[in-house]
Amino acid sequence: MTWILLLMMLPIAGFLYWAGFYATKDMRIKKNAMRLEQANKNLERQRLEKENQENP
Repeated sequence: MTWILLLMMLPIAGFLYWAGFYATKDMRIKKNAMRLEQANKNLERQRLEKENQENP
């Protein structure tokens, strides 16, 4: 009886995992884009600071 219950719950658990993963897909993509944008800004700021230190 317990095996039947586990086998019945497995597809439900799989569906919930799939739904949760794809529900947060857009959020993860936007967060990664924001991180990349911030990293590029930081690199540009560091480059400008280094140039200003070399050319006072």
